[in-house]
Amino acid sequence: MSEPELLPPRPPDPAVATLYRAALSVATQEEQLIWTRYAGFLVLNGFLLNASPEIPRLLQTTPPGGGLSNPTSPEVILVIGILGLLVNAVWHLLNFDGWYQHNRWFHVAANVSPAIQAFSLPTEWARKVILRPRGRIYVLAQLVPAGFSLAAAAAIFISLRRIVPSEGLAVIVAGCFWLITALVIALIEVRTRMDAAGMPM
Repeated sequence: MSEPELLPPRPPDPAVATLYRAALSVATQEEQLIWTRYAGFLVLNGFLLNASPEIPRLLQTTPPGGGLSNPTSPEVILVIGILGLLVNAVWHLLNFDGWYQHNRWFHVAANVSPAIQAFSLPTEWARKVILRPRGRIYVLAQLVPAGFSLAAAAAIFISLRRIVPSEGLAVIVAGCFWLITALVIALIEVRTRMDAAGMPM
């Protein structure tokens, strides 16, 4: 007795195929937005780094008169450092959210209909769960805002060592600025994952 011939899966309904393509399109747009924002934040960090080209002088001397109008005053560098921390915290969070939403929309596409699941499609990897952002590209991409934020913390230290009486205190305060920013970022990322997990597919 011959075995029954296996028939290919029936093509999905056009409406289902349209929904699948729409979800993939949103995922692709999220990916494009990640790198568009990347270029913008690189330029913005360049502006911050060049806002006071005489920062190294603060390591040696305090300019006479101080004052916010002086480009080398510690107060100006402190403001630049704080702005740098905030800018790169936002950049880090936008990178995370962009990657997470990219993976989420792949998950939506993979589960748009049981008819889709009969085919071997590029979204197979996202069918079971929304993957958290990971991988070499993601890690390397996040190292850039992390590095800029460390430079911002260094700028805060450079300014504080001329404002507070103790250099050790300047290190502690600058470190606390950075650690608090990192903690807030981590908490927001955890909350984002929790909120996204509760969204209807």
